[in-house]
Parts: sequence; C-alpha cells; structure tokens
Amino acid sequence: FKMATKAKKDMPSIILEDVYNIYTNEKQGLIKLAAELGMELLPPRRKITVLLIGNHSAGKSSFINWYTEEHVQRAGVAMETSGFTFITSGKRRETLTGEATIELLPHMKGLRDCAGVADCIRTEITTSKQKNFPMVTFVDTPGLIDGDKKYPYDIDKALVWLGRMADLVLVFFDPIGQALRKHTLDVVEALCSDEQSDYRKMHFYLSKADTAGSDRDRQKVITQMSKDLYGDPINRPGMNKVGTHAEIPTIYIPKDDDQDQVSKLCPNDIFEVCNLIDSTIAITVQNTLNTLGRDSGNISKLIDQRLAEDDVASIHNMEARYKGVMYSAFGIIFEVVFCLLIIINVADREHLEEVIPKDTVTALVKIGNGATWVMGLIPEEWHFRIYLFLFMIGISMVLYSRFVWRIAKRLSSKERKDLLWTKQYLEEDVKRKKESLYKKYLTSAVGEDHRL
Repeated sequence: FKMATKAKKDMPSIILEDVYNIYTNEKQGLIKLAAELGMELLPPRRKITVLLIGNHSAGKSSFINWYTEEHVQRAGVAMETSGFTFITSGKRRETLTGEATIELLPHMKGLRDCAGVADCIRTEITTSKQKNFPMVTFVDTPGLIDGDKKYPYDIDKALVWLGRMADLVLVFFDPIGQALRKHTLDVVEALCSDEQSDYRKMHFYLSKADTAGSDRDRQKVITQMSKDLYGDPINRPGMNKVGTHAEIPTIYIPKDDDQDQVSKLCPNDIFEVCNLIDSTIAITVQNTLNTLGRDSGNISKLIDQRLAEDDVASIHNMEARYKGVMYSAFGIIFEVVFCLLIIINVADREHLEEVIPKDTVTALVKIGNGATWVMGLIPEEWHFRIYLFLFMIGISMVLYSRFVWRIAKRLSSKERKDLLWTKQYLEEDVKRKKESLYKKYLTSAVGEDHRL
C-alpha cells in the first residue's frame, strides 16, 4: 500500500519529467523543431511555482520551513536585508545568486527587465522530500511595509510580474500588524487588475492565528480583513474581483505541545494549504499535457503552412519559367526577323541565295516588299524613329523576360522530406506519448478503469 501511495505521489513528477524531455530532446525535441520553423518555445516547468506575499513578519518564511521540515529560511528577517528567494528541492544543499537563479529557472528571465531585481534574488536548494516539496518552488518575497521606505527596485512591478508566472499565490496577513497592511493590499489590487494574470489563483490567510487572542478577537480581525479586501469598491475598484471568491481561513504553525489550549481552540487550516498545493500540482499536470498537444498542433500547422507555401512557389516558378521563355523567344525572333528584313532590303538577292535557301529568300523578299510598301506610306523623316522603335521592342521583350523569370526560393527535397517526417512524428509519436501519459495520470488518480 505504501509503495502504491508513493508511486501515486511520484506520478505527477514522472509525467512532467517525460513532457520536459519531449520538449528538450536534442535531436527531435519540440523546442528544436519549433526553432527550425521560426517559432520560440520554452521548456515546460517541472515544478509549480508558489508565490508568498505578505507584510513583514506575516509568517511566510515560517510556513516554508514547516512545509519543507527544514530550517531553510530565517524568519523575521529585516526588510532592509531581504530580497526574493526561490526555495526548491535538489540533490544537495546549495545557495545560488541572481544570474545562477535565472539559469536554473529560465522562465524567470523576465525579472531582468525589472531594474535592480536580478541583483536581489537568490535560490536556496534543499534536499527535503517532505510532503510534495519536490514538485514545488516557493518564492519568498520581501516583507511589505507601509510608509515611504524605498526599495532598491520597483517591488510592486516585480510582484505583479511574479504573480503572472506563479501557479499559486498565497497572501498572508499578520493579525498583529493590522495597521501595516496597506502596501500588501495595494499589491493584491494590482494583481487583481492585471489582465495577464488570473486573480483566482490568489488565496488569503490569517497567519499566526494562534496569536490573535480569543475567538472573538480573531473574528474581529477576520471581519476587518474582509472589509479591507472587498469592502471598499470606490477607493479600491480593482478589489471587486476578490469579493467573489475571497475566504480568509486561519492558519498557524502546529505546536509540538499537545497541551497548548490556544492551539486546540483555534481552527488551523494549514493542512488545507497543503491540499491546495497538491490540487495545483494536479491541475498543472493536466495543463502541461494540454499545452503539449497545443504546441505540437501549432508546429504541425506551421509545417502545413511551409509546405503550402512551397507548393505555391512551385506553381509560381513554373509560370515564371514559361513566361520567361515565351518573352525571350519572341524578342529574339522579332530581332532576327527585323535584322533579316533590313539585310534583304540592302543586300543583293543572288548573294542571299548563296547562304539562305531560295524558297526562304523568296518568302522574305515578299515580306520585305510588303514592309517597304507600308514604310512608303510614312514620311521618310519618321523611318529612322520607327526602325529604332521596332528594334527597342525586341530588346525590351528580351529584358522583360529576365524580369518575369524570377523564381521564388523553394524547399530542397531533403528539407521537404524532413518536414513531412516531423509532421508524422508529431501526429503519431508525440500524440501517442501524450495519450499514454494522460492514461497514466488518470490511472494514478482514479484507477485502472479511468473511463467513468
């Protein structure tokens, strides 16, 4: 039973790892195939990102330490010395600086656009395997305080950007610092107003609830928090969305002392937060598999487009060659006939019959006589202009043939063969792999008979 439970727990990690390999394979990975077609893809994340926001001493670091069951983060660090910290699971305990963090987490490279942030981020790698931590990357943010305190970067802009990238946003409110949460509410409103983010992934908690006093005192704090979140639609219009789903459960770090009466009387939903993280992992697995299908489909569409463009280029080149040959041939023939007529008019017939068959000379003479008769109808001072004009017509046809003979660049036979192979690989192998991974996921979640 324990082995089955462990396999069920590891299944999301196995699936996300397999999908990651489909994208990053050096020979036929989707990223490589897409790049060859001018399309940029990022590798899917193998872990979910959980962003923690709150005022100073709201319990964010304490929650991370409890979840990982390791002392990873120092609790109560002064705002002046704290920055953004990514906490993730790895093979050994390690600390990474800003650039190394971005190399480890390429989807976070957008932080470089927030001036000053890249110098204030680090990653703490720990070997913890507790709960579902191997599937999670926590982002511990600076404690937010009210007032005119200046940060070395635009912290609101950075938090909004991180909110877009996060799969889950946990907002902690400290019951003791009720008067110091204006900045936290400003950030929440900015996240709600951000059109590129989904406000529904934000969840609000009264942290350190065991320090809020009696049950009555705790309820007063929750009531005040509820008013702050969605009770002021005029001054905080961006918070209207929150009011449709906001709940404020109470959480605190469980005490080892079972005799703690306050802990027994105070509801603690901290394990519900764990369940929320687990459900987010499950949703991420489904979204990743769906994204795999969409990306492979988009690459197939690009291949179809490239092949269709090549077919159009083939037809265009055929027409261009036909027109080029026709104009070139007509121009050359026109010039030859024009020159022969001039030669016939100025040369002796007997000399012509020595180099040209007699019948041909006779036909040319008749044509020449006709042309001479036509020219006789035209004033003599126009003859040179007409000859020049006719000569230029032939030259123009030859030159124009070079213009219409322009051909479009086409795929080589090898390139076309490779595209067809890639399309077959996407529509057969990748599709089959995706269906297999979906079946594994559903089997681990529901059972062998997953088609209800």
